[in-house]
Amino acid sequence: MIRHTAVDQALNSVGSDFQNFSASVNRKNSLRGVQRGSGQIAAIKKLIKKPYVPAKGNSAFAGAVFDMKIRSVMGFLDKIPEPVIALAGVLLALAIGCMGRITGYGINLPFFYLLPVLLISWKFAGRTPAVLMSLFCAFIWFSTDVMAGHVYSHSVLPVWNGIAGLGALSTVGYSFSTLKGVLQRERGFARIDYLTEVSNARDFYERAEIEFARAARYGRSLSIAVVDIDNFKYINDNFGHATGDRLLHTVAKTIQKTLRKTDIIARVGGDEFAILLPETESGAASVAMNKVQAHLLSAMVNNVWPVTFSMGIITRKTAQCSLDNMMKMADDLMYTAKKNGKNMVLAENC
Repeated sequence: MIRHTAVDQALNSVGSDFQNFSASVNRKNSLRGVQRGSGQIAAIKKLIKKPYVPAKGNSAFAGAVFDMKIRSVMGFLDKIPEPVIALAGVLLALAIGCMGRITGYGINLPFFYLLPVLLISWKFAGRTPAVLMSLFCAFIWFSTDVMAGHVYSHSVLPVWNGIAGLGALSTVGYSFSTLKGVLQRERGFARIDYLTEVSNARDFYERAEIEFARAARYGRSLSIAVVDIDNFKYINDNFGHATGDRLLHTVAKTIQKTLRKTDIIARVGGDEFAILLPETESGAASVAMNKVQAHLLSAMVNNVWPVTFSMGIITRKTAQCSLDNMMKMADDLMYTAKKNGKNMVLAENC
């Protein structure tokens, strides 16, 4: 176990007044909240990864199965390149037009033109592709109707039918494209912590598993850090929850600005953050997190917030070290830092 002294130098650089103020708060709030237990992050991971499965025979079961099938189809479409989907939409519209030409106007096929419109609307961002495909389908529809020899009682009726068909297809395409945009935004919200605008626990663990698998396969280094805000309860009790929210947001943004874009930052608890550092050895991880702590302390001084930061860093060294073990060890190490006086960075290897 290593206790890094660079944090003490950082504190000296941001002013001794902060140290005195922080020390007085530490005496009043020593070890408050430490009793939560070292398995908090592991418990969160277990909870968010356990899916809800309705009992078979329940009406909710059929709905869940249908939802899974829809998601699998949509996921399959998302993997197909856009040019392939565009070509498939055009060919599908032409095929429907050929069927209409062969069968004549005796069989009504306009409903089938919804298929290429929905296909394009889902795949392409924005509403313009959906409207263009609707225009193309309406033209095919109108042309095949005329070529089939459909006789109207008035010359205006075929034009009216074409315009009505264009309006109907455009409306469906526009609505479906809007729906996809809403679903994408909701999907993003489900993975982002609304207060700090960084990843939430679910998103962190999903991305961490991918990075961990990559590191295990190619023999790359990987480090995980857990950051806890010391005396955060004092801020909420004495400055108000609005100030506490601003503090959390400041912490998240400061960490983001200090680390690389490839690093993953997430809020995994009330005042806890988890950081994944891909391709980072123990020495580099310690340097990076000491830098993060120094910047965080400076931000706290600027805002006159009497808090400090306890951090635990775990670096993967052996093939037997799993992601769950790393998260638990980092969490335990962070609590050890809090028990030993707070405001320190501790590092170990797994």
